[in-house]
Amino acid sequence: MGKVLTTVATLLVLLVGAAFVAPLLVDWTRHKALVEAEASRLLGYTVRIDGALDVRLLPSATIRAEGVRIGSEGAGLTVEVLAADLSVAGLTRGEISITDLRLEVPRLEFGLDREGRLLDAFDARPLARVAIERVEITEGSIAVTDPRANRVHTVSGIGLQGAASSLAGPWRIEGALVHEGTRYGLQLQTGRAGAEGTRVRLALEPADPPRVIEIEAEARAIDGRPTLVGQFRWREAGRPEAGEGAPRWRAEASGEARFDRLTLRDMRLSTGTAERTLA
Repeated sequence: MGKVLTTVATLLVLLVGAAFVAPLLVDWTRHKALVEAEASRLLGYTVRIDGALDVRLLPSATIRAEGVRIGSEGAGLTVEVLAADLSVAGLTRGEISITDLRLEVPRLEFGLDREGRLLDAFDARPLARVAIERVEITEGSIAVTDPRANRVHTVSGIGLQGAASSLAGPWRIEGALVHEGTRYGLQLQTGRAGAEGTRVRLALEPADPPRVIEIEAEARAIDGRPTLVGQFRWREAGRPEAGEGAPRWRAEASGEARFDRLTLRDMRLSTGTAERTLA
């Protein structure tokens, strides 16, 4: 979701800047072509707003856009409704502080090449000082085209709430998503993004079977390939109705995770009080 939010925030910065130099009472829908052209030039991606556009500074700074598309078909972001409230005090100081950002039905699509590298990389460094007090995503989805497996990896039903002191992090996000028919609860914390990557703590809890997947890792691009390097844990989820005597199990290993592979080392398995280490 980081790429989604940085892309959206870039568009917000452009719209707010335009609002300050335009009259207060402007029919923004009639001037979408100008906004699209300038946003496309600065972003380096084609930007289209197929629906209504409204930007207001009084009595509070708000933006609402419908049918937003950034990028091309199969390689970009679409949002049915984008709405944001911004801090007026921050705007007067030349800062972008988003107090509330709402994305309805966003869909992010991108692809990998035959070596597993991202076909496109978004540079979020200029937006590191943009703060988001609250973000809410409803009915989101992500689709990753992988020609090596001749398939599209899809995550749907994304419903998230979160906040960040800047778009570069740290982030705190929680919510849920659906992958291959299974619904997962999600909790995500990140560090601040740096040249060597981003520290990530992720917990996923599928509804069935009851278990918890925990990852503490560094998110990096190794030779252009998105990779998680760190510790991976699996454990049985708590089942109070089973009583204290119910069996418990846990597995832990270090390793690396990519779209197409999971490499584990020094795996440890335990059930009850017994533990076994696997090389």
